[in-house]
Amino acid sequence: MTQHLYLIGFMSALLAACGSGGGSGTPASALPWQGVVLDGYIQGAQVCLDLNENQGCDANEPSATTGTHGFYSLDVRGIEAGALQSAHLIAVVPDTARDSDDHGRMLKDVGKSGYVMMSPAAGFLSEDGKTLRSAVVSPFTTLISYEMLKNPSKDDVKLIEREVKVALGQLDTTLMDDYLARMTLDEGLNLQARAIALGVANGRQVLKLSGSSDRVALLGAYAYARKNAHLLKGKTSEQIKAEVSSSQIELIDEAELYSNSTKQDVQALLAQGIYAPICLGDCSATGFDGYQKTRGSHGQWVIQPYQLKQSAWAPVADLPDDGSRFLVDAAWKRTASSGTFVSDGQGRVSWEQTGQSFKVSARVFDMALLDKKMIANIPNIDANTKEALENSPAPAFPEGSQIITLNATASADSYMISLQQLDANTPIRGMARLETMLQTFATGKTSHRSYLAWAPYVLTFDDDRKITIWNGAPASCQVGSVCPVPVATGSYEIRTVQNQRMLVTDLQLGTGRLMFAQYTDLLGVQQLAGGVFYPKGASRVLAGGYNKTAIGGLMATSQKPPVVD
Repeated sequence: MTQHLYLIGFMSALLAACGSGGGSGTPASALPWQGVVLDGYIQGAQVCLDLNENQGCDANEPSATTGTHGFYSLDVRGIEAGALQSAHLIAVVPDTARDSDDHGRMLKDVGKSGYVMMSPAAGFLSEDGKTLRSAVVSPFTTLISYEMLKNPSKDDVKLIEREVKVALGQLDTTLMDDYLARMTLDEGLNLQARAIALGVANGRQVLKLSGSSDRVALLGAYAYARKNAHLLKGKTSEQIKAEVSSSQIELIDEAELYSNSTKQDVQALLAQGIYAPICLGDCSATGFDGYQKTRGSHGQWVIQPYQLKQSAWAPVADLPDDGSRFLVDAAWKRTASSGTFVSDGQGRVSWEQTGQSFKVSARVFDMALLDKKMIANIPNIDANTKEALENSPAPAFPEGSQIITLNATASADSYMISLQQLDANTPIRGMARLETMLQTFATGKTSHRSYLAWAPYVLTFDDDRKITIWNGAPASCQVGSVCPVPVATGSYEIRTVQNQRMLVTDLQLGTGRLMFAQYTDLLGVQQLAGGVFYPKGASRVLAGGYNKTAIGGLMATSQKPPVVD
């Protein structure tokens, strides 16, 4: 039987948590919750509070119809503050609704399709849950809600708003208010909002015609609007429909990723345990044939690895050192396989670990529903696990098998260097100061040195704090020749954090930014190391693992004994 190598990234196992949950809370208000729906002001839209996170209005959810000037009023009496905090407002705009931008005519009379907009309730709710302010639902709030929907660990509405504003072209305005009510109407802003609404409407129409379900069509339309919001202004309905049609496979795949998985309570999952294979099969690359379980209770979490010895699983003291070091307490320290947590009572966990602080949420995939397209879109799934899932017959995984993915948003800046780089044959080996690297790799001085693992790319620095990546050997060049071509440019700064000097760039490296630091080893020798800077608010999808039922099927498929814990 063919055995597969299963590798889950080291970050997959760093989380474990369990603790007191929420459930009770203070009612948000005894008064109706009022607000406005606008592209122009929309009359005749259905507004509801989506409490079950299905992006639709259900009969048991607070609901109202907008009147003149887009006004609505929802009865939210008795709804707990926690439920309000995690909910989104939904505005279903039918083609019979009337838009003030169209002089009150129905959408269908001016050739427009109906669409659906969203808005995060948390953006209009005080921290104590007792005060509600007028809630706006608009094309701009829809983009903010979609970012939160994609990554449930993102809950800082103001931070997400800043990200969306940057994507829209550095708009110098708030996106969460009634922009039509300002003393001076920003026509450009209004046109941008109408363009986004048009993108959602046409995207949803095209994807529904392709055979997608209502929810998949809606999420795909949001994905299109979010990715193209800065380009939509000035495009006609026909142009948007053509663009959506050309990218519908990608949009549907992204939408199905969220519609085929469910948001889960991290605390409950970790109380049961998240299992991650370290290696099953040919483990020559890792030297570690085993699995690990992440568990937690009473505010503490810990990772327990197991190794196969004499045909049985035996606990081992610690995970192998992967060379990663995080900055904490003015020193570069190895990440501990334990830490602390606090549950927010809404399914997320605030997780503290050596040099890192995250808010983590979880999504679960039912393995009974997996097909090749869905497997291909599981975030950060490694190639060997993907191949195993694609080739394993369904009975290999018993009913109730689940794949768990963890989504994390940094609550504070964190800095990581890799000591494995120090043992490699890289040009920075032996360098002790950042200035030495800057001089050695000054633009114009070198055209063939390479630090980055993306060889044959070349990295150089300019005096004006600019960094350039060059293509050192494109295919068009003759063998042995040097043909530098600029690939990307960025900026850098030298900063001191916790008494550690480092050079941080704005070049993306995975989910973080490329950086270098002066590192002092155990013998007191200073040298440079490369790494990644993760700014506050940066999100990443962590490769998760399996529930106990699924890991059992995986062990049986790999001809390994059942897990012992």
